[in-house]
Amino acid sequence: MSTIKINELATTDISLTDFIAKADANGLMTKNTISNLSTFISTIGSVAFKGSVLIADNPTADGWYLAGEAGTFPNIGNLVALAGSVTIFVISGSDTIYSKIDIPIVVNFDSTPTDGSTNAVTSEGIFDKSRFDSVQPFIIDAASTSSCNISMSVDGSNIKFEWDSVILLQNYFGQSDFVIYLSSSSQSGLKSFSIGAREAAYIKKSDMVALGNGGVIQPTITTRQDNVLNDADVIILAIRNDSQKPYFVNGLIADFAKNRLSTQERFQIVDNTSIDDLGLTIQEGSPSADDITISWTGEILVGGLDNTSNFKWIVSETGTKTITLTKELSVCYFKKNEISGTGGNLTVYFSQWRDSLLQDVNNIVLIGKNKSPFLKDCNGILGEFLNNNNFDKEINNIDTRVTALESLSSTNVKTLAAYDRGLAQKEYTTTKKFGIIAAGQSNIDGRVSRSTDPPSWYLSEGSPSQITNAKHWNNTAKSWSSWNIPSQWAFDTEVYHALTNYLSDDIYIVKHSLGSTAISETVDSTGSCWQPFFELTSATATNLTEEFEQYITEAMASSEFSNVEIKAFLWHQGERDAFGGTVSQNAYYENFKNLIAYVRGVVGNPLLPIVFGTISESSSRYNTTINTAQNQIASEDPFAFVVDMSQATLFDTLHFNGTSSESLGQSAFNIIKDF
Repeated sequence: MSTIKINELATTDISLTDFIAKADANGLMTKNTISNLSTFISTIGSVAFKGSVLIADNPTADGWYLAGEAGTFPNIGNLVALAGSVTIFVISGSDTIYSKIDIPIVVNFDSTPTDGSTNAVTSEGIFDKSRFDSVQPFIIDAASTSSCNISMSVDGSNIKFEWDSVILLQNYFGQSDFVIYLSSSSQSGLKSFSIGAREAAYIKKSDMVALGNGGVIQPTITTRQDNVLNDADVIILAIRNDSQKPYFVNGLIADFAKNRLSTQERFQIVDNTSIDDLGLTIQEGSPSADDITISWTGEILVGGLDNTSNFKWIVSETGTKTITLTKELSVCYFKKNEISGTGGNLTVYFSQWRDSLLQDVNNIVLIGKNKSPFLKDCNGILGEFLNNNNFDKEINNIDTRVTALESLSSTNVKTLAAYDRGLAQKEYTTTKKFGIIAAGQSNIDGRVSRSTDPPSWYLSEGSPSQITNAKHWNNTAKSWSSWNIPSQWAFDTEVYHALTNYLSDDIYIVKHSLGSTAISETVDSTGSCWQPFFELTSATATNLTEEFEQYITEAMASSEFSNVEIKAFLWHQGERDAFGGTVSQNAYYENFKNLIAYVRGVVGNPLLPIVFGTISESSSRYNTTINTAQNQIASEDPFAFVVDMSQATLFDTLHFNGTSSESLGQSAFNIIKDF
């Protein structure tokens, strides 16, 4: 019999079915399996897992335990389980020796995730997804404008959107968060899409859900059809009317692009219920004639595009909520820096329309009204939300909801507010008769003597008393009559004469003017002014813009006006603001821009052309600040036309003589004649 030593045996893998030899206390040798040995080791002694343990538990058996909560464990030697770690306690020596192992849990958070990143996205809270079953997606791109490089441009007859980095869309459908990388073809290189006149680019919620957490989605381009616009599954990325101007474009990407380019953030209403589920009631003209009261019992949330997932409830989470706008407290707003975390009540504030309110970027207008008691005349994010949900989505009226001056910076919020406050619903065709509105101070009111300094055509035409084809709205009699050539005339008479001859047709005129009047309410606190924000005017002063609006609306309501379209706005003014000192001079740019926007709103045409002349340098009221403001507005607004009157001659220290008035009138005529 040969002997083989253990170290001479062949080596093979261990299997659970392998046998091992063992001897008991008496030296009796028997066999068992590796599987049984494994079970014995894991259940007996200090190496055995005994399960999880809580602070209140009192374990006595040796083994190892998984801490079920963070804190100090008095029955395990006062050892501490750390938050953010997996803690394992080891008990040995018949419950006399205690030790622990801490395994930290590390998650890399990334506030600016890029494609392919495995880090978690930074969040200041967790959404209750059940609240967001039907929320529209919104953009959560964290890149700066420079790295995003998104642009809107006119490309032939189309408007083109182009960008060179990833734009993310996020949505909440009662599921986990997900993002979509919007692209025309891939996630790298330039992305773009273009839309033509009356076209829309859209994606579908269902396509986003199908893609899940990440992927590429391609926009669909279509004509603006009711079945597309009214489809709840459709998300409009960009939609436009016939114009090529980029500021006629609305929609998710369009608004995003405009906001990025103007370095502004847009907040939006996010609500999980239908408008019917809100228990919404709107009382117009209640409790007083000028008031609007909005009440609801559901939940309206507000969130924002400020790279966070923060949101809050408007007013309250429970019970009936009420917002009442009055003549004195016409604006309800909230503060951007008070939206933090997810959920909770949002404090709202009430005020009149004030410069300080609108110029503070921390103030977000929730809902604001003009003097009208109708909800359709409200703006702000809640006003738009209620209008869009309560009045047939208002999508069919998108042409008249354009933000015509949104490309302007600094004061565009107030300019748009001025436009909205004067907004009226109108229809326009190119076949209607030519209408003109005219306003301002003395150089359009009329100071040139007809008897001593008449227009060049006046005597050769037999000194007529009227321009027969020029129909003028009598602001007192509330009726139309032929234009009487004033004994003290202004440049607008030259415009009316030339235009009727050129068109060989009737024209219609609404005019309101008064000498020595400023736009600013600060120049004559008890006199007259043209300030479009009426509440700034003192109770004893006359607001000429308010009167002008009344005359325009009365004329437009007349039966004869049914075939007339207002196509031009004549204006001359500024001397009185120059006289008022640095306050009115420095405010002129903003005041004049707001007045233009307001009057366009009254007429219902955001692109109504305005023609105005500058002040002569020979005038005692010439001022470089006023002159710069007028030229700046004309350079920024493609539908504002300025006539340089710096070298105009005067018959006194303030007023154009006949030659200068006729020259300004001819220039204005040449600008507007083919509108």
